[in-house]
Amino acid sequence: TEFPRMHEGFEKPSADDEPTFDEDYKLWSLSGYAPILDAAGQKVAAVGLDYPANSIREKELALLKLLGVSSVVALVAALLVAYALAGVISKPVLQLVRATDVIAGGDLKAQVDLERKDEIGRLANSFNKMVRNLRDMATALQGYTTQAVASKELEVAARLQRGLLPGGTLELPAVSVAG
Repeated sequence: TEFPRMHEGFEKPSADDEPTFDEDYKLWSLSGYAPILDAAGQKVAAVGLDYPANSIREKELALLKLLGVSSVVALVAALLVAYALAGVISKPVLQLVRATDVIAGGDLKAQVDLERKDEIGRLANSFNKMVRNLRDMATALQGYTTQAVASKELEVAARLQRGLLPGGTLELPAVSVAG
């Protein structure tokens, strides 16, 4: 049959799956059908309703445009949020990198001032603690070196003194004294 949904409309409500072109009115339409029942509930006729498909297509295009615009707006919003979050994360990380470069250059006075309660704040606190420990170690090493040099100087002075006293010989490693 040419209009299967119309024939179904005599038995139960039905509608066209796709728009059809009406040669008489020169337009595309969707049609719906339903049986008409008498007071006893018997089917006595069917009613059909044609709805211009042009307006449906216009509504479909409007919805697609709205979906496209909404998608672009959502994408731009997501990019702005991502950019803001990247700044929130990268700025303190760059601050830590700069401080690390200062420390690597030998200046143990660098500190990172970040008052945050997240992982980056914990990293900054650990970094500052590490720098304090390095500073303490460098100070201790400098003290040990100073003590070692002073001890060596005292040892050399004692040798010189013993060598200058009668009855002693002057012994200096890698130094020869002609007499």
